[in-house]
Amino acid sequence: MKIRLWGVRGSIPTPLSSNQIQRKISAVVQRIQEDDLKSPEKRESFLSSLPDSIFGTVGGNTTCVESRLDDDTMIIFDAGSGLTKLGNDLFHRNKHIREYNIFFTHFHWDHIQGLPFFLLRFLIPNVK
Repeated sequence: MKIRLWGVRGSIPTPLSSNQIQRKISAVVQRIQEDDLKSPEKRESFLSSLPDSIFGTVGGNTTCVESRLDDDTMIIFDAGSGLTKLGNDLFHRNKHIREYNIFFTHFHWDHIQGLPFFLLRFLIPNVK
C-alpha cells in the first residue's frame, strides 16, 4: 500500500505568496555556480540536484489523500482541491487504475471542491 497526500490545507487553497516565491528563487541563486550555466545539460543537471523543498508548494491544496493498494485499486479520502492535481497526474501518466473509491470525511466545501475537476479531466480530455 502506498499513501500520497495531494492536499492538506483546510478551508481555502493557498498559493505561494510573492515573498515565498522570492525566497525560493534566492535559494536557487545562492547555490548556482558559473559552471552550471555552460550548457543546457549542465543547467538541467543543476536543477535536478536542487532539494525538493525549493520546487514544492506543500500545503497549498485542500484535503485529498490517495491510498493505492497492491492490486492498483485506489482509495481516495476527500476530494479537496488536491484531487485536481491527482487527476492531472493520472491523466498525464496515462496510469491505469483498476478501481477508484472516494470516501468523504464530511461534506464541507474544502473537502469536495476538487471533484468536478477530477471528473472533467477524464470526461473531457482537453480540460487543463
